[in-house]
Amino acid sequence: MDRVSIQWTDTARSGLAKLPPDARRGLLDKASKLRDATNLADVCQRLAGPLRDYHEICFSRYRAPYSIKRQKLPDGNCWVCITFRFVTEGKRGQGAKEEIYRYAEQLLKTLEPSDIPVVFSQKKRR
Repeated sequence: MDRVSIQWTDTARSGLAKLPPDARRGLLDKASKLRDATNLADVCQRLAGPLRDYHEICFSRYRAPYSIKRQKLPDGNCWVCITFRFVTEGKRGQGAKEEIYRYAEQLLKTLEPSDIPVVFSQKKRR
């Protein structure tokens, strides 16, 4: 049985707080679906290119990239930590997706490892 935790960095929490309520709820609902998923591989959307170590959830034009870390526990179970790094808004239209990813790449480079994640929710997976 995997233990899954969802964490939001201070940067991500700040970005989330600035969103309209429906967008914030939409992203939080999608994050909960990740936590509750039986198989993360079925629901994760992996990014490409220089961001291939990250995944993302989207709601409307809002995106929240996250990383996944797995750690084997002494009891044989696995701890899965999903950490949301930041939340961004993207424009719609031609070339907008590439612009968002360029911005994401720049922002991820500036985030310090000391941007300690804050635990948002946790659930055991069966």
